[in-house]
Amino acid sequence: DVTMRGQKTSAEKVQAFAGMVDAYVASGGGVLLMPTETNMLKQAVADLTSRWGARLPVERIEEGDKDKLGHLTHSSQATPLALTDQISPSPVSEGVKQIWYPYAPAYNAQMTGPIVVDENWQIVVRASATSLTKPVDLAKSTMPVLENPFLRPDGERQPAIAAVREYRGGRVALVNQWRQFSIGSGTRYIFDRQVLSKGFGDRPSDFGRLLENTYRWLAEPSR
Repeated sequence: DVTMRGQKTSAEKVQAFAGMVDAYVASGGGVLLMPTETNMLKQAVADLTSRWGARLPVERIEEGDKDKLGHLTHSSQATPLALTDQISPSPVSEGVKQIWYPYAPAYNAQMTGPIVVDENWQIVVRASATSLTKPVDLAKSTMPVLENPFLRPDGERQPAIAAVREYRGGRVALVNQWRQFSIGSGTRYIFDRQVLSKGFGDRPSDFGRLLENTYRWLAEPSR
């Protein structure tokens, strides 16, 4: 009984926090959702994406063109990266031509995962034209899994990986990507700005530019 009361209190706190963030956006605030998603037990930002018309499918992106694959050159595990130049016109797309994104599988997810958004969102970046998502086989997982996961048996070609929207008085951006590669530790030796700007080989990455554009756009309605 004590355990159940504790779980209820925890759930109430999560809902209260989500309500506070929702009210902040409604008053003109800007929010970037960038979860380090693992798809174990509960998705990291589910209480906000469910309010704002977005879903994170339990699927992984597969890039069919080997020429669009690279890796972190300072990583002992050669952590894989993938390239896309599928950038759509949007309020945050200026100067963004292509991005390298972390591509490795992780837990029941991937270090960059697809997103599915409703008509209120504007898709900014899609994975390449030669990409396809495939559902994670949760039956083979050795880790805790989500209840009632959202996945599509046939996946999606060229899935969205970044999007923005206006919401009431404010703005929201969503990128389903592990942030260690950029805003977390992206300038450190192991990440070496490869996702932010350096890229792989002779092809740079404009993800840092995309983030800067997004921060400015998110802040514009702010008081």
